[in-house]
Amino acid sequence: PLKSAGFGGSAFDGALNIINTLKCTIQGIEISNVGGLGISATQITDCRITDCHVHNTGACGVKINGNDIFFARNHIHDVGLYYPSSAAFYAGGSRNHIYRNEIHDAPYSGMIIGKSELVVEENLIYRVMREIHDGAAIYASGGNNIIMRGNVVRDITESGSGYGVSPYYLDEGAYDCIVEQNVSIGVARPVHNHIARNTIIRDNFFITDEDMTLSFQSSAKFTFERNTLITPGKILITSPNAVTKWKDNKIFSNGLD
Repeated sequence: PLKSAGFGGSAFDGALNIINTLKCTIQGIEISNVGGLGISATQITDCRITDCHVHNTGACGVKINGNDIFFARNHIHDVGLYYPSSAAFYAGGSRNHIYRNEIHDAPYSGMIIGKSELVVEENLIYRVMREIHDGAAIYASGGNNIIMRGNVVRDITESGSGYGVSPYYLDEGAYDCIVEQNVSIGVARPVHNHIARNTIIRDNFFITDEDMTLSFQSSAKFTFERNTLITPGKILITSPNAVTKWKDNKIFSNGLD
């Protein structure tokens, strides 16, 4: 249907559409060439979605919303072919584990996540944010107690001029989060934080081939420690007073240690 796709291109039903389910498993399916979403699974509890391949969708690839969901080893790519507001993966709910997924080729964010007590780890995300601005490979729209750990993001470039793109983005009141042991390769703004607080960014590797920006707009009480920053140019920190603890970081700037 030609109607508004909504935030993240998530307003449609899925080719596979489940709602209000408990202890269900979706495993090893492939969905492609659909006008809306590939999978929509909402109001679900204690469910598993694993080893699926979702690609060539008109809107968002997969949308989940619920609690205690295990979402792992899925391959999502080439989404948003009709609706460029589309994220590859849209997730709401609490106590969800998003693990070892491969996500690429999306016009908007690789992941949009929200709510609380989420673990997002060891995912590979590349070639997202190809048309839209103000998003990220992993974009947390609010929420608390979110852990982003061991993810790898690469090959994200800004299309035109706008609000920018980032690998790891905490937004709109996110708090008590941890961003650790992640890698960002070739993205000029490896972390962006907006109205976020009480967050730890540690043990990450951020590598760019241009000047680097670390952004903490309207944020407070950040810890930035044991990170490695590598850039051939300068490092700009926006709103540096948001960082209350800066410790044991390794910086390689313009060829100097």
